[in-house]
Amino acid sequence: MVRHLKEKYLYLYLFIIFYFFGLYYNSEQAYNLIRILGLVTIIVIPFLARFKKDKFSFYIISFFIYSVIEMVISTFRYNTSILTMVLFSSSYFVLPSYFIFNKIDREKLVKILCFISSLSISILAVQYFFYNNFGVEFLFKFSELPVRMDVQRIYVGIYIIPFVFLISLSRIIIYLNNKSKIPKLYLISLFLSLFDLYFFVMTRSFLVLILLISSIMILLFLKTKIKIYFIIILSFLLYFTYSSFGLFDKYIEFQKDADTDTLSIRYEAIGYYLNKTTDDNPFLGFGYIRTDNSALENLLHGANGEYYREDVGIFGFYNNFGLIGIIWMLGLFYTMLKIVINKYRDKTIFKKPEYLAIVLMFILSEVTSINFINYDGIASFPLILLLLKDSKTDYL
Repeated sequence: MVRHLKEKYLYLYLFIIFYFFGLYYNSEQAYNLIRILGLVTIIVIPFLARFKKDKFSFYIISFFIYSVIEMVISTFRYNTSILTMVLFSSSYFVLPSYFIFNKIDREKLVKILCFISSLSISILAVQYFFYNNFGVEFLFKFSELPVRMDVQRIYVGIYIIPFVFLISLSRIIIYLNNKSKIPKLYLISLFLSLFDLYFFVMTRSFLVLILLISSIMILLFLKTKIKIYFIIILSFLLYFTYSSFGLFDKYIEFQKDADTDTLSIRYEAIGYYLNKTTDDNPFLGFGYIRTDNSALENLLHGANGEYYREDVGIFGFYNNFGLIGIIWMLGLFYTMLKIVINKYRDKTIFKKPEYLAIVLMFILSEVTSINFINYDGIASFPLILLLLKDSKTDYL
C-alpha cells in the first residue's frame, strides 16, 4: 500500500517539476511551484519516507540540516522574519523526498522519467505547433515568453531531461552492441529530449556538455563496426537538419548577436561571486537572499543585475553555501566517482555505461556553468542521486 502511494506521489512530484507535463509554464511562478512542493514534501515525509542508510543518505540529511541552518542565519543577516525566510527557501525541503522514492526500483524510475519527459515534450511541441502556425494558444502562453533565435525559451524539466537523453543513448548503445531490439521508449525519449534541449531550452552549456559526453560514450562503449555506422547516420542527420531547416545557421547568427556578451558576463559573475564570498563570508556564504530592496538586489545579482548563481555552477553554490557547502559538494563528487570506478573494476560499467554519463553530466555541469542545487533545480537533485543507485532488475 505504501509503495503504491510512493509511486503516486512520484507522479505528482514530476507533474510539478515538468510544470503540469508541459501544459502550462510561467517563468515567474516556477520557483513558487517548487517552494510549494517543498512544503508538501515536509507534510508527507512522516507517512511515506523510509530512512535507510545508503551511499547518499548522509549527503541528503547533512545538506538538509545545513539548509535549515542557513535559513536561520539568513533570517538574522537580512533582518527578515523566520516565517518569511522559511517560505522563501522552502524549495530545499524537497531534499528528504529522496527517502520517499528510494524504495522504487531504479529500472522503474528510469522508465517513468523517460515516459514523463517524452509526454511533456510532446504536449509542449503540439501546443507550440498550433501557436506557431495558427496563432492559437491553449494553457501555455507562448507569446509571454522570452525569445531566443525567433523561438520562445522554455525550461520544462530542464534539470532532468539531459539525464534522460544520456540514459537513453547509453541504453541504445548497449542494445546495438548486443544486436537486440531497441525499445521504442528509449528511441522516442532520445529524440524528444534532444529536440527539447536544442529547440526549446537553448542553453549552450547543456548542449556542449551533451555533445561531449555523448561522444565519450560512443567512443568508449559502442563496438567498432556499429560505431562507424552510427557516426555515418548521425553525420547524415546533422547535415540534413542543417540543409533543410537551417537550425545551425540560427545558432551561428545567435553567436554574432548582441547576446554574445553572455560568456563575458558569466566570467564576470564567477569573479564577482568568488571574490565577494571569499572576502566577506567564506565559510557560510551569503545564504538565501530575498531581494526586498536594491541593496540586496545588487548583492545577489551584482551592480548591473546581470549575475545569477544558477548560471555559474559551483561558484554560485559557493556564494550560497560557502566553504562548508564546497566541502560537502567535493565529498559528493568523490562518492559519485567511486561508484563509477567500482563499476569499472567489476566490469559492470560496460553493461550500464549510463552511470558514467550521469556522473560526468552532474560534475561537469557543476564545475562549469550549471548549478543543479538552486531554488528550482533542487527538486531534481534527489532523483539524480537515485539514478546512481543499483537496480534490482536488469533492462536487457
